[in-house]
Amino acid sequence: MKQTIVFICILFILSSCSSIKSIAVNDGALPFLGTVGKQETNLLKSKFVPVGSPTIIEPIQVMAQTIPFDKSSFKAYETTKELTGSKSTVTYIDSLPNKPKYTVFSLHNKVGLKEVINQEQNQELKNYLVADSDYKIVSTISVLLTSDLAAEISSADGLFLSTDSNGLLQLEILNDNQKRKITITQDELFDYTVMGVCWSANKYGKPMIETFLEDGKCPKGTEKNASRLNELQSSLKL
Repeated sequence: MKQTIVFICILFILSSCSSIKSIAVNDGALPFLGTVGKQETNLLKSKFVPVGSPTIIEPIQVMAQTIPFDKSSFKAYETTKELTGSKSTVTYIDSLPNKPKYTVFSLHNKVGLKEVINQEQNQELKNYLVADSDYKIVSTISVLLTSDLAAEISSADGLFLSTDSNGLLQLEILNDNQKRKITITQDELFDYTVMGVCWSANKYGKPMIETFLEDGKCPKGTEKNASRLNELQSSLKL
């Protein structure tokens, strides 16, 4: 009987997600920073299928790192170029000391991200994360930038993830108290990582994001699967 009730609850949550605006992504395209979705794998390939992105009222701080290519990152770059049918613009020779470089953007202010997704305007998006722990959030993206833009970013006063007037995610660079949008094309994206969610219950028993899971286990008192929060609360009472 309990399993039936849980199943009905999950169906209800998923049905409430149906009105959220989905993101159209071409086959082989990579997701943007902050996107929520699920990794789907078959015999031939694996791809990230997005379901939406948070509405960000207060921009979230992002960190940028410029990193030399190594064998692993260059292989990821070449694989993406093959899948998208685009031409490689990087020459990598492992024996040479001076390696070409790429930029990794990562979500630095995870407390801010947690607060954003827990807000009412992102309830429909959060419902996906509640219903299925396989849904993840894109936490880093690897990008091959022009040398001029990479230099500008490295000397910037700040870098932020925000939502534009169309509700789409964007990166903004801050210099001399002036913000401007950074345009990143699919040709520049070549890799990404994702993170899961660790849940706790608020005073009303509703699931809330407590922190994010990038590796290992969720902290004590939280759950990777929101459906287990009732079991956790019962054990704590004992």
